[in-house]
Amino acid sequence: MNFKLLYKFITILVLVAVVPLSFIGYKTIDINQEALRYSTRTNHINTAKYLADKVDNFIVALREKLLFLINSQSVESLDFNAKQVLIRSLLTSSEYFISVSMLNSDGEEYIKTYHPDYESEAAFSNRAQTDLFRRAKKGPAVSGVYYRENEPRLDIIYPLEKSYIFITIILNNIWEDIKNTDIGTRALVFLVNEEGKVLAHPESSREGEKLDIPPVKAVLARASIGTMDFSYKGIKKVSAFAPVKSMGWGIVTQQPFKYAYASIIEVKKTAYRWIIDTIFLAAAVAYLFARRLSGPILKLTEGAKAVSSGDFTKTVEVNTRDEMKILADTFNEMVKSLKRYHDLQINKIIEERTKTKAIIFSIDDGIVLTDYDGYIMLANDRAKELLGLKEEITEGGHIDNYSRSKKTRKIFKGLKETEIDLSGEEKKKVIKVFTDEVTTTGGKKIGRVKVIRDITLEKKIEEMKEKFMQSITHDLKNPLSAIMGMADLVKLKIGKDIGKEENKYLNVLKAEADRLMGMINDILNLAKIESGNMELDKSEFNIKNIFQEMKETFTAQAENADIKLEIKKYRDSFDNVNADKKLIKRVIINLLGNALKYTPRGGTIILGSEKEAGRIRIYVQDTGEGMPPEMCEKIFDRFKQINGRSRGGTGIGLNVSKEIVRAHGGRIWAESKPGKGSVFSFTLPKKGDGSVFLNK
Repeated sequence: MNFKLLYKFITILVLVAVVPLSFIGYKTIDINQEALRYSTRTNHINTAKYLADKVDNFIVALREKLLFLINSQSVESLDFNAKQVLIRSLLTSSEYFISVSMLNSDGEEYIKTYHPDYESEAAFSNRAQTDLFRRAKKGPAVSGVYYRENEPRLDIIYPLEKSYIFITIILNNIWEDIKNTDIGTRALVFLVNEEGKVLAHPESSREGEKLDIPPVKAVLARASIGTMDFSYKGIKKVSAFAPVKSMGWGIVTQQPFKYAYASIIEVKKTAYRWIIDTIFLAAAVAYLFARRLSGPILKLTEGAKAVSSGDFTKTVEVNTRDEMKILADTFNEMVKSLKRYHDLQINKIIEERTKTKAIIFSIDDGIVLTDYDGYIMLANDRAKELLGLKEEITEGGHIDNYSRSKKTRKIFKGLKETEIDLSGEEKKKVIKVFTDEVTTTGGKKIGRVKVIRDITLEKKIEEMKEKFMQSITHDLKNPLSAIMGMADLVKLKIGKDIGKEENKYLNVLKAEADRLMGMINDILNLAKIESGNMELDKSEFNIKNIFQEMKETFTAQAENADIKLEIKKYRDSFDNVNADKKLIKRVIINLLGNALKYTPRGGTIILGSEKEAGRIRIYVQDTGEGMPPEMCEKIFDRFKQINGRSRGGTGIGLNVSKEIVRAHGGRIWAESKPGKGSVFSFTLPKKGDGSVFLNK
């Protein structure tokens, strides 16, 4: 019997030590492996898609400018000087145009304008013998990418009625973005053309090389985003690809497995070593101690059976004079304690306390509970991890023992909600600390609890949003400003020679550009509102000035739509308000723009103001088609539009207006019924307290 118990005990000890460790190790490896694979593939796909979209956007922007240039050169009413001004303006405002020249029917250059940053002289050339010129006789022709002085270039010839336009483009910036993209150790990101030849590669020597690898074939054949694993020269690699649809090119990323999944390989090795070591150690320890433990355990088993049956008088006698005796004595004391606490239902109390601790130690936030003297009553492991402490936070210890640095003192001594940057040289970490009083169910205050939360990810997302908005400002507003400037320049240069039809087209172009600029400003304002970075520059001004500007701005648009625009004032006067004038104009522009969209011909729109208990109510009333009452509140939600009534907007104008009005301490609302028009109103204070920051 003893030998059976010994072998069982050895087996159980080994299994208890090894099986959970093996299972947890296997599950951890499996979870980490899948998570890492997903993260790695997602990183590669996002990188490929981002760069492909960037190249596509570049090509689209280039085509728009080329179309503008070509159309301007085809306008017979423009004299030579005006055309030259347009070409020079295009060169100086675009960083990727090297030169623009005019060719006669024999391929000889007779006009040439060049960018001084890329060309030092304007030597005339004859393009008649080039393949590109011969192809241009049949239609627009684009050369392949070629290199001059290690700079990627592209030539385009576009035929006109009696001449040709020859344009040279430099691709340096977009090429450098591709080459300098870093997504991991030994990872490569490169651009291939429709033949599979490398156009841009971190290793310049490989540019022009034709790659016959699966991801290149896939991106050229499928013309869609994807990812795959493949082997090349015996090396397994992970890859992602995305097409540049405008040119038939493709962005490809690749990285060897051993670098992409280096961490999971190391985790596997470590886990296997631990499992093997644990098996041997558990077997040795089990063998040494099982024989000494088996006898006393049998006695303890008999005692436990007696206690389980309700006999609290049973005691266990062990004379080994070692830990087993202590265990037996402890068991006897436990039996006595169980008898004392049996009537007090101690088991229920212990169970509830265990549940509470389990909850506190399982949450993702750090918890530190102290009394009012600073002694720690409870702390979980997550608190130690977030604070970067090497020593354990022990119950009964004083918080001064863990407040040796200035930052940790701020955490434990502060009583308000606080953000603290604990970033090191290699890793960024930002935490937020919340402090609150702890009271019993009877209302007695027993101490303070500090909740420590890791907000590093939120901070990184805010930084990404700021970078994104900078990109929006550069990539959308600058080209749009150039379009608006070109429209003004055309009207200025042509003067009275422009016809009614052409003038109409220019006015439409300018109006649509203004509308698009308004949409971009709404997007930018919404992003600033969400990030808490929009500053209200308040000042006192009379709303009469804004109303007059609005009437001048929208009168032409209203007349074209056969809509009457009226300004209504309260008791023949306008009041001063304290607000950010530019943002309030933005709100009124959004409301008037919506009213014009949904008011039929022959309708009326009223822009007016009224006094309301120390506030000014500004409203826009129309005789449009109206909307259901249940939509009057939902219409201010982001991207919300009434089904079947879209007029080309983004659905964020009213949401931006709501946030702007809310930041001024006012409110905005709508009143409407189907077929009876709508009234959009918002309130503003007459007086204010200067500049404030807009925080969500």
